[in-house]
Amino acid sequence: MNISFFRGSENDLVLRFYDCIKKYNVKNIIRITSDCVLIDPRLIDRFYKFYKSKKYDYVSNTTPPEKSNFPDGSDIEIFSSKALIKVHKMCKNKIDREHLTNYFWKSKKFKTYTFQNNKNLSNYKYSLDYKEDFTSIKKIFSALNKRSQFGYTEEIINIINADKKIFQRMRLTKKLYLKNRLDLIS
Repeated sequence: MNISFFRGSENDLVLRFYDCIKKYNVKNIIRITSDCVLIDPRLIDRFYKFYKSKKYDYVSNTTPPEKSNFPDGSDIEIFSSKALIKVHKMCKNKIDREHLTNYFWKSKKFKTYTFQNNKNLSNYKYSLDYKEDFTSIKKIFSALNKRSQFGYTEEIINIINADKKIFQRMRLTKKLYLKNRLDLIS
């Protein structure tokens, strides 16, 4: 299909992104991870306009994770290639290099901003981490299709709230996800 793609280091994401921006001469990166399949494009547009107008090195709606009030699965990060080049040169910690953007918000060397939602939706999870998430996401896509809706955050939340099985499954995988995250940190 003649689609451009890039493969880089499997474990060093900083290096992978660094090599990619060099190859394609990228100025700014909008990062949406592959487990966030229900991303709200209005949020991307709003965050990018803010990012461009305010001259931040890094903006996000989900980092650091403990300060996020967005649903898990709506993760957006935007940063400049200049800032990523600095991270590549300064960051030596293997775990931070593997998790790409940790260094931005852990270091005091960057101008960062974390978006806050008007309403705390951090208890919701529609990221794709477990088999149960896949089942829920398929049901959400089906409901969006039946309703002729696009999949904006409020629409997804309404579907989750209206379907007890999705809601219960989401709560279960959210607890499991948080437990696994804490196990990784400790």
